[in-house]
Amino acid sequence: MTTEIKRDLQADLALCKLATPAPWTIDGENNVDGPDTGFGELRVATLGDTARAEQSDNAAFIKAAREGWPHAIYRALKAEAELAAEEDRRCAYEMDADSLAAENERLYSALQDVAYALTRPHDALHYIADVLAKNPVEVPADDN
Repeated sequence: MTTEIKRDLQADLALCKLATPAPWTIDGENNVDGPDTGFGELRVATLGDTARAEQSDNAAFIKAAREGWPHAIYRALKAEAELAAEEDRRCAYEMDADSLAAENERLYSALQDVAYALTRPHDALHYIADVLAKNPVEVPADDN
């Protein structure tokens, strides 16, 4: 079982912004250099041309990470924001569904009361009178 490590993407992005600007290049000795910012090229990483074969792979990774990591962070932040918005919508739909279910239950109960009252005409008149007393209905005046 692996434990998820939650990174602070905003802090990671701030760190990327502090680094030497892209593009970075790799020289013939697997050193990674940043652009000339007015004071000559800036050596970002000195890996050297050693017998270790992974040095060129490391140099390629460092160079690619300079542009790839900020891009990945922006995509992750956007996805997290979209997910949060979807979660808000889902919660709103659940609240609407709960409200509609309660209203459906209330209407069904009232319908059962009406159906029962209609099987007993005398009780039906009392039921209708009770409903009208609780929910008065304005009847327009007859102009005739």
